[in-house]
Amino acid sequence: MKSLDQIAKDLGVHKNTVMKLIRSGQLEATTIKGNNPANKLFVTKDELERYETAKELQTSNLLTKTEFAKRCGVVPKTVESWVCKGRLHKACMIGRRAYYSTGDVKEFV
Repeated sequence: MKSLDQIAKDLGVHKNTVMKLIRSGQLEATTIKGNNPANKLFVTKDELERYETAKELQTSNLLTKTEFAKRCGVVPKTVESWVCKGRLHKACMIGRRAYYSTGDVKEFV
């Protein structure tokens, strides 16, 4: 089992983001009561692997701004410009990161 701090470090996110994932049901946690006056939340390694696999499947046909720019042969700032001008639309947002569809690359190459 891993603590929230360890999970946050593994996922590369803030501890509050891990709490949001738990509250939304995307990540299952266990409360362990002990001698410590504060209850602690823990996530099993299996649950963490399940979450990471689900996230990979969700983003398998999506590209980050940097990945999209590399495939189009431009710098990431150009991708931002295309979004601002309405030439390119974000496929989705996961956290604060925008993702773009792999199918849109054809239009810009």
